[in-house]
Amino acid sequence: MEQLRALGAQLLAIWSQLGVNQKLTVVASGLIVAVTLAVVVFFTSRTDFVLLYGGLDPKDAGEVVAVLEEQSVPYEAGAGGTSIKVPRSQVHSLRMTLASRGLPKSSGDGKGYELFDEKNTISMSDFVQQVNKKRAIEGELGRSISMISGVKSARVMVVMPETRLIVDDNKKPTASVMVNLSQEGMVDQQAVNSIRFLVANSVPGLQHNHVSVVDNFGNTLSANEEG
Repeated sequence: MEQLRALGAQLLAIWSQLGVNQKLTVVASGLIVAVTLAVVVFFTSRTDFVLLYGGLDPKDAGEVVAVLEEQSVPYEAGAGGTSIKVPRSQVHSLRMTLASRGLPKSSGDGKGYELFDEKNTISMSDFVQQVNKKRAIEGELGRSISMISGVKSARVMVVMPETRLIVDDNKKPTASVMVNLSQEGMVDQQAVNSIRFLVANSVPGLQHNHVSVVDNFGNTLSANEEG
């Protein structure tokens, strides 16, 4: 305590010896340091939110929000409540959790994930933009599925029907998922169902029973069920 008092007395003595300009310089420097520290703390402590789902209908959005609140997950709603953002570190695990509950239920009816970078798309043809969008969705799904325990990596391949003047209702989107497991039998049927719902919820018009899942050991974990 005595040392602190002595230090305080020394600082006051030094301060009293400073001229007006020197005091102003010290105060200004202190303010600059304080503002800099405040800015650094603000940006380092700020949560980075990314899109969880976009283009949801109100009912689905409400059910997704209910799950997030149940798990005390912070979120941001936008676009009139039809898009939901969550912390970047939790987005993949949350998609799997929601998919295991069959959410969102309006599979393929929404816009899906806004996963591709839309900058410089003005100079791209519609075909190139669609290809880039499909590849981005496939890549994002692969990263999400890789978060499942026992899955080292995953590759998703989506097949969309060709766009023609005459619409063939019998031709629907399909998807195949290749999971690279650390050990055979590492994923159970519940996890497989979660994968199918997750993929279906990300591709317009895709139904979960049109998603097949195979592993690196040559096992068919779920087949494409026509109808």
